[in-house]
Amino acid sequence: IRRPPRSTLFPYTTLFRSIVLLKNATLKRGLEVTEKIRSTLEENRFSDEKNTYSVTASFGVASYLPEDTVDTVIKRADEGLYKGKEAGRNCVCTVQGT
Repeated sequence: IRRPPRSTLFPYTTLFRSIVLLKNATLKRGLEVTEKIRSTLEENRFSDEKNTYSVTASFGVASYLPEDTVDTVIKRADEGLYKGKEAGRNCVCTVQGT
């Protein structure tokens, strides 16, 4: 998977979670990009003076539907995130069909 052009990524970070919007992307593409982010986090190690750390993360992915509001699409992404946490963490999930 190639890294998408910067012009298609719109990151938004809150205290507890981040939202990335992919312009004109299908749900399948969103799942592919998110899996690339997840696997890159997992493969890398981060160090300070004393310790080395590994990072894992779960992600929920949702695509915008015509009837959606901002709240409903974020709610579906959150449901995918919690589905991933219930499945054992460190995964990418959706509650929408691909």
